[in-house]
Amino acid sequence: MTTDPAEPALSITGILTKRRVFGPPGYGENPDSDGRRLIYVVATREKVKFASDPTISTQNVQLFFSYDDGPASRKTADGLVKRCVEVSGVATEAQVGAEYTPLVMQVERLRRSACRKMQGD
Repeated sequence: MTTDPAEPALSITGILTKRRVFGPPGYGENPDSDGRRLIYVVATREKVKFASDPTISTQNVQLFFSYDDGPASRKTADGLVKRCVEVSGVATEAQVGAEYTPLVMQVERLRRSACRKMQGD
């Protein structure tokens, strides 16, 4: 899969996970004093590549939500953790410390999906 900067919307399918990570101020440099936060990540079977920089590819895409409730919200995501999901939104290259994967996505749609098995599974 490749993101296209002219068409920034991306749709990916994978397993939704929730991870505990270090937050500010040091993002893990000082574990005793750094905050902790929960993030949502979709783990895909195929690498997702960013068209504007082909060196960026990942099988883990961090999700960001604009809403606490509704079909594209943290509340919906909580009910889909450890399940196969299809998520659509705008993907960008990670820019700041609070973005933990090379690609991050602002979620526009999140729904349960069927993951297809790959040969050898």
